[in-house]
Amino acid sequence: MNQKIDLNNTSAPKTRYWQSTQKQPRNQDLTIPGISFITGTTVPTGKTTLIKWSDGLLIAKHFGLESAYRLRNGFPTTNLAALDTGFWVWAGHQNITKEQCQQIWNCPPVLEWEDFQKECIEGSDIRPEMLALNVARIVNSGYGRYEVLETLNIPVSRFFESTDGVNWNRPGNKFGGELYGFVSTESGFFNAKPRIATWDEDKGKYRKYESRRKTQGLGEEGNRIFFPAVDRIACNLLAENFNLFIFDITPDNYWNIVRSYPKLIRVGITEGGKKAISLTSDGFPCVAVLGVTNWSISGSDPRQLLPELAQLAAGDRAIDVWYDMDDPADKLKAFHNGKSQAHKLLTELKAAGANPKSRMMFWDVTLGKGIDDAKTVLRSRGEPVRDWILGTIEFSRHREIYAQTSKAYKLDPNRAIERDTIGDYIPCGIKVQPGFTTAIIADTGSGKTHQIKKIIDGCKTLGTMAIFFTPTNKMGQEVAYNFGITHRNSLGEDGLPMEIDDVLSEACRRGGLVLCPDSIGWARTLLENFPTYVVICDEAAKVLEHLSSGTTIKDRYSEINENFAELIKGSQSLILAEAKLSEQDLLTFEAMSGKSTLVYRHRRETAKKNVKIYTGVTGATFSALLSEVVDRLLAGERVIIPTDSQRMAIKIEMFLQEVVPHLRGIRNDAQTSYIPDVKLLTRTPNKFLADNQLHYLIYSPVCKAGCDLKGFDDEIAGLRREYHFDAVCAFFTVLPTSDHVQMIARYRVVVPLSISCPELINQVGDEINLSGKILRKLRGEELAANVQFCGFSDKPRPDAPLQSVLDDIYIHNTIRNGLEKSIARYSLQQRLIDDGHTVTTEPVSLKDIKDVDPDRYVTLRGICQRLKDIGDSIDRSWGNSISNVVLRPEDDSREAARIDRLEAPTPHERAKAAKIRLQTRFPGVEFDGQTAYYATRKYGTLANGADLHAKLLFSDFVKATQRERNTTLLNEKVIAVHHLDKTVQRTALMLQVGIIDLLAGEYCNHSPELIELQKDCVGRARDFKRFFGLNFNIKQSPTEVFCRLISKISLKTSCRRPGANPHDPDRERPRYYRVATLPEVEGVLKETVDRVEVLKGQIDLMSDFSAPELVKRSKRIVELTRFEAEHRSRLESAQAKVERNPSDFAMLSERKRQAKADRATARLKLATYEMETFEATQTGRIQAKIARLEGMTIPSLLRLSAEIFTRDALFVGALVRLTDASTTSINNEGIGVVDSGVAARQSAANSTVPDPVTWQLELKLRHKISS
Repeated sequence: MNQKIDLNNTSAPKTRYWQSTQKQPRNQDLTIPGISFITGTTVPTGKTTLIKWSDGLLIAKHFGLESAYRLRNGFPTTNLAALDTGFWVWAGHQNITKEQCQQIWNCPPVLEWEDFQKECIEGSDIRPEMLALNVARIVNSGYGRYEVLETLNIPVSRFFESTDGVNWNRPGNKFGGELYGFVSTESGFFNAKPRIATWDEDKGKYRKYESRRKTQGLGEEGNRIFFPAVDRIACNLLAENFNLFIFDITPDNYWNIVRSYPKLIRVGITEGGKKAISLTSDGFPCVAVLGVTNWSISGSDPRQLLPELAQLAAGDRAIDVWYDMDDPADKLKAFHNGKSQAHKLLTELKAAGANPKSRMMFWDVTLGKGIDDAKTVLRSRGEPVRDWILGTIEFSRHREIYAQTSKAYKLDPNRAIERDTIGDYIPCGIKVQPGFTTAIIADTGSGKTHQIKKIIDGCKTLGTMAIFFTPTNKMGQEVAYNFGITHRNSLGEDGLPMEIDDVLSEACRRGGLVLCPDSIGWARTLLENFPTYVVICDEAAKVLEHLSSGTTIKDRYSEINENFAELIKGSQSLILAEAKLSEQDLLTFEAMSGKSTLVYRHRRETAKKNVKIYTGVTGATFSALLSEVVDRLLAGERVIIPTDSQRMAIKIEMFLQEVVPHLRGIRNDAQTSYIPDVKLLTRTPNKFLADNQLHYLIYSPVCKAGCDLKGFDDEIAGLRREYHFDAVCAFFTVLPTSDHVQMIARYRVVVPLSISCPELINQVGDEINLSGKILRKLRGEELAANVQFCGFSDKPRPDAPLQSVLDDIYIHNTIRNGLEKSIARYSLQQRLIDDGHTVTTEPVSLKDIKDVDPDRYVTLRGICQRLKDIGDSIDRSWGNSISNVVLRPEDDSREAARIDRLEAPTPHERAKAAKIRLQTRFPGVEFDGQTAYYATRKYGTLANGADLHAKLLFSDFVKATQRERNTTLLNEKVIAVHHLDKTVQRTALMLQVGIIDLLAGEYCNHSPELIELQKDCVGRARDFKRFFGLNFNIKQSPTEVFCRLISKISLKTSCRRPGANPHDPDRERPRYYRVATLPEVEGVLKETVDRVEVLKGQIDLMSDFSAPELVKRSKRIVELTRFEAEHRSRLESAQAKVERNPSDFAMLSERKRQAKADRATARLKLATYEMETFEATQTGRIQAKIARLEGMTIPSLLRLSAEIFTRDALFVGALVRLTDASTTSINNEGIGVVDSGVAARQSAANSTVPDPVTWQLELKLRHKISS
């Protein structure tokens, strides 16, 4: 029994278990390099020819050959128990002997109790006290007792002999005779880690943990939850983390407290007991499931959430899922499985009542796969684990998204890098080889411009034409000036833009032409005389984004992209320059050009800045940053102010002109590009700034790339003229992080940087889809629907490889931008940290500032209000500008398009183009200052809604119009799916939910019509999100859904709340909503004005009303005066007694008299004060009501009435346009559209128009048109 089995001695004697009654000792250890084993515990043994794939996989894993083994022909995907008939041949090729295999098969790894404790305490960050409470060592006691098997519910077979006759597998030897079980008073036995693991042939690896088997001993018992036991420290930490000091939390009531307060205490769910104990020990309650898939009742179909988890989720509790962070680069299948199961679990938890914000936790995988691993690493670094966990809970979604966006900027790790350097500037030696693409990827300020200039100078020397593409013309003007080549918008000697022939002639003379992709036709014309040329793309990623989105090229999308691909394909070399080029960017350029890429990458480690980011509500952070700007300017500093919003740039400039009118500044954006100084600033920024020494410079996204502000001008040889700014203060509200980083990097000098950026920036268009897979599917569906809609289903499309290339880069950029906007502030902060800058945050809360610093609160509130007023004045000024434009009969859409093509239109020209479009969309409407103001404010929301409402009544005509427009796009070789008209989908969606039929009624949350509407909108939530940006869910009330829906057609609601029904036992008072009409609003306005007059009359009569009360209060004061005098007299007597006889009794009497006299005096003072303020108080209350009505209610009603009037006028104007257009189409073009004008009038007369007076207005407008 006690003889050691010699693997090398085949004649070793065989002993039977009945030949000895002594307790069998553990077998001696064998030594194989790299792992600790023990003998005589498991099969497979004695193998000669029949080897299973699972056994071969074990050998391959031990020798680090797993990948190679899995690539062998015949390797099964599921049945690893199948035979690997070629194993020994493969093992021979790998120099693996049979003896080595036998040792490995017979010797599974051993985990001793001491090692397990160390693993938990040091490797999983579990306090020893918590480990002792939750882990039990289960050891076989012998003498016929097998506690290990009994714990796992495995039947004991006393007569069990192995097949090879060498190794006896006695019951006492199973699992090494020990289990380290996870056991708690709340959960009982959960699972256990065996001393010696068994080999799982199905999974091809050792089983780390063992669970209880079913009663029959076959399979595991079922899914269960582990609630860790806690000590007093864990209770105290729970109270600290969740501010629960009012509760007396003890180890006995810990989980009862957690269950009882779902809205106060969030709970984690993880896989495995160690992780749950680790989190719980730090005061974050966490339960464990057996594995990522074991959250449901065993055998349930469909899957049902475990009751314990459902109980925890109920009551709107926030749940954090702490599943392992498998590295997708290493374990892709495990990564996807973990995320998939977490998503399914969260779906069931939310259905059981969990908070909608419950989510899977995400952290940097380099910290460790499991949460316990991450805690251990943080603890070893001395970092505060509690703060990290709280940060992970708060920013887990942000971290996950940021990890996705970070990958979007990276190259494939397998891509060859020609040269990778670090330093201040890019080293010399970049080689531009014919037939290749040269990509220069380097941080801003590292000398990309200098390297490109050398390339262009080389082209001039060789007589090779250089075609230089930039994403914007403004950037191109500066590039052309710096490199001494021609720009597409170059000015002649007269200061006016040159004609195309002159531009091309000048480009031939200078050896280069700078342009944006929209003007690629000019380059093609130029290159007719230059067979050899190179193409340079500065800010190459932005050039590609410009091409793939096609925002400005519109109907020429296919033409320009085809020409661009042809141009770079025919070039001798293609040079790309960018701070960050992604793998997708390079793949796109390679597919377009057919050229391989030589990558020169450079990272700059210097020029790092101190960055301060204001956090809080957007209005508060903007005010705080603008206050900082003013403080700096008043202190004599100079400030650069980048902003990604045209409107914000105007507001900042107007505010500074009011506050610091004596300081000189300039605003560089699309609306100021016609100003001579701005033109100079655009072409020669450093020279202009050195000449003018501005106090502040404001610039918008037109300078987001390519504009290098160096702090000096060295245009004149040997003369260096400096200028400086002391700080950069950036205001961001619109664009994604990539643009933010570009904008703040324009000023190269290291100065402090302050930023205001909202937590979330609204996504536009396809950016709302945060998954490339979903967006690709939606685009495919949309294209297929339009192909069928336009009658192309039977026509095969030509093969267009460029189509898939552009689709891929468009989806890549759109998803990246949408993700960055969804975590805007966090993304910018982490990007700056990753770039090496020192970032601090400064919270701004007006509520807190009001208590701590009242003066600053007043300042910030004043800035908020002033910015709001300035915004309104901008809108009114724009409305007046449109009103003042006098159009000529020949001014039509072609004139508007001509103005749009101008590089620097004046304000009058922009207003003219806007008025042309308004009058084209809404014929007959008189666009005076007020009408134009309401029609254009908030980006034309009112006009767009009125136009959509009118189109709902002309669905057939809208279909015909869209079919014609989309047919043109579908005939192109390359289709911009995102440019396809979606009006039919939008109108169809509105009509399908029946919104038109609900405009005439009045509804509350119990109205069956709105309940049905809510159900319908929630069922179509995906479509409403895509086409209207509306998020509908079941938690929204029916009236909320109704109000949000009609806001999309620019209708307002009015609300009334009648008194409670005396027959209703609940005494409920529901609110009733209906579409607000002009007569109704005007009636409320008149009532409010009359109310103000009544209140003013009450003030005049106040003295008469208050006379009796004043008499009453006067008598009271007389009584209190007499009472106070009596107590003072008694006090004086008591004081005299104390002087004569200072006994204890006399002194006590004196103190009592003193207290009574003081109370009498206080009562008298209070009565006197109340009498003095009585009349003023009554008057003040009425005056406050008057001020509220005159200052808020009446102006609000006036604005609402004007808005409704304008909206109705625009609606009728749109009806006139659509009626005439549909009739004309039938009579003149014969496109087969039914005349829906009469039907529209009939429908509108019934219920669709909120105010029938508008039809009278329409008749007048039509009469005016005809006359």
